[in-house]
Amino acid sequence: MMDYAISTINREKNIITSIQYYRLIREKEFLERDKYVADSKINKEAKIYDIFSKAKNYFNGNFSENKSNKIAIINKVIANFETENADCDYKQWFNNTLASNLYEIYSNDKYGLERIALGVSIILDDYYKYEYSNEILPDISKMIFGNLARLKEIEKCLIDNYVAVTKKNLSDKQRGIMRALGILTAIMLPVCSIASVGGLNAAANVTTRLLRFIGFKSDMQLGIGIISLATLIVGSTIMVGGYKILEEHNKSDARKAFRKFDREEAGLLLAIKLLLIQEAKKVMPNDDFRKYKFDSIQAVYVLKTDVDTRLFVDNEDVVGNKEKLELFNNFNNRLIKILGL
Repeated sequence: MMDYAISTINREKNIITSIQYYRLIREKEFLERDKYVADSKINKEAKIYDIFSKAKNYFNGNFSENKSNKIAIINKVIANFETENADCDYKQWFNNTLASNLYEIYSNDKYGLERIALGVSIILDDYYKYEYSNEILPDISKMIFGNLARLKEIEKCLIDNYVAVTKKNLSDKQRGIMRALGILTAIMLPVCSIASVGGLNAAANVTTRLLRFIGFKSDMQLGIGIISLATLIVGSTIMVGGYKILEEHNKSDARKAFRKFDREEAGLLLAIKLLLIQEAKKVMPNDDFRKYKFDSIQAVYVLKTDVDTRLFVDNEDVVGNKEKLELFNNFNNRLIKILGL
């Protein structure tokens, strides 16, 4: 089972890095396009007294220089990406193998929720400050979902849920750690398989690979907590009972990791859960959806009871836990609306 889990992690890592690499290359192409357009508008024959042409030349020259600077930056980003992922098959999009690999990995994705989880990791991707997402995401959406608009729909639902839970707009501040969680939602199958036969701490080899993948290099215990959180919140994307397969010490790890989340990060975690429930409601038969709802409520309850205990019994981090308790209340209100109750 360990070999299977590691193999699955590697295959899904290749898929995710291939999508990231495509996005970076396309970003560079759009920067070069806009620089070319600006350069083509510069009138090199303009007379010194032609104020209108001089003004246009000044604007286009500045625009072109700005794009040149960004091209230099993204060239370094791409070079770093290639070095960091030298052990990955990150050129699958350009080698025309990505579509078949997506099909293979998600062939058992009965309700499409694993692809939704992959979409979350893309939406939360903070590797580079993308400027052309509106132009590039439709192609990625078509590759994953066969639908140009699906990723933007998922993004809108996620943001709407986040605003409903936190009463704030989504900023870039939280995307780092939440991208890690988003990646984990996309590779939960091996994690759930390992957790079901002995807990995450027992699967040191798999856990270490996962932590390296999502960027945890030193704080191993926090990393295990993040993996436990992902299993807790999105494990039922793969199988009903995601919260049940965790050992008690892993649930404790999840609670400890959740304590480190600030209000916005905790709100985004709950927004992801709401998104998955929202999508499950659209595609699951009533019996399966009832089980999924029960599983989801129990998973969130594991975290909420810890907040309640620390606030009302131990009087710890009163301000932070009062804020998180408000998030859970907003989560419930949003869930009532999603379920039409």
